[in-house]
Amino acid sequence: MTNMKVNKKFNGIFYIILAYMLVGCTKYPDYEVTRTPYVNYSSLEIYIGETQNLDATYMEEAKQRGMFIEGKVQMAASPGDVSYTWQSADNNIAKVSTTGLIEGVAEGLTTVYCSSEGMENARIDIRVRPYIPCTDFQVSRDNVMIFPKGKIQLYTFSQPEDATGPCVWTSSDIGIATVFQDGVITGNNFGATEVKVKIGNVEKTIAVSIPNLEICDKTTWSVVAWSDAHTEGGGINTIIDGNYATNNYWHSYYGSPNAALPHWAVIDMKEPVTIARIVTRRRNNGDTKTIEYYTGDEADANASTWKKITQGNYPQGQNSVIDLTLDATERLTGRYLKLIVSDSYRIPFTAITEIDVYRAVFD
Repeated sequence: MTNMKVNKKFNGIFYIILAYMLVGCTKYPDYEVTRTPYVNYSSLEIYIGETQNLDATYMEEAKQRGMFIEGKVQMAASPGDVSYTWQSADNNIAKVSTTGLIEGVAEGLTTVYCSSEGMENARIDIRVRPYIPCTDFQVSRDNVMIFPKGKIQLYTFSQPEDATGPCVWTSSDIGIATVFQDGVITGNNFGATEVKVKIGNVEKTIAVSIPNLEICDKTTWSVVAWSDAHTEGGGINTIIDGNYATNNYWHSYYGSPNAALPHWAVIDMKEPVTIARIVTRRRNNGDTKTIEYYTGDEADANASTWKKITQGNYPQGQNSVIDLTLDATERLTGRYLKLIVSDSYRIPFTAITEIDVYRAVFD
């Protein structure tokens, strides 16, 4: 019975406190919520001038990037049950109709405002530029060789240099290679395909290869020319003899005087080889630094027809790193392979133990 009285007393006190809390709560004034019209672009580039009858696909790609080559763009605002007023800050640069059609007039920067009663203004920043047709362009590479999950960046160089309009990149087979709109190509699967890039009415094609690898048999190969060699380590032929021991190497000549950099050698592979990868093993003294490889169809080391395959550096101060793997980034074929050791961590000395070449296989 006593507990019941206590509970009743407690409940009474609780409800009294609650009532005071409800009465004593401060009533804050309602805040006015302002809205801004939603417009489909917040900034635009409008090009004015001769568009040279550009195809609809190219024009649509430009629009998706906020670039309006035809010189005008229809704006849309929402909500749709409201009337809007459109105004340009400078009609001499861009004018806008009562329905939101923006049209470029002259080169420059301005702002278009979209307003409605009870709403804050929405602003669209406008840049108007003259349209300068691209008459031609070059691509940084006309063929590319990469491996699955690899990537390479390509660049375009327009003529004239100030030509306007976007580069539109497409892949003929995205199962083999993907190309992004910044010119980056990524390898997806083995095979060959094409990537195309278009600027205005000019289009270029880049061959793309994603090969399998097969190590070359060196038993018939020979070194047919070289810059210098010391007898220490075994001499020039050790670089293709299949002996990977680090005490078996081609050492640059030292004596009086020491042979100066670069040191080089020309290898006859006896048949044309499309080279995809080269692995170079150096002596483990850490001297060798920069390796360059070229291919061609002439044994003359000074021929002008050598095509560069790849180059790379061994890390400094890591003598235990003796293998350097370098991949080709173009599909190049030649009978001869030229190795140039162009730099050293202990100038002018270098020492190479072995070279392995992997051919590209596309079947």
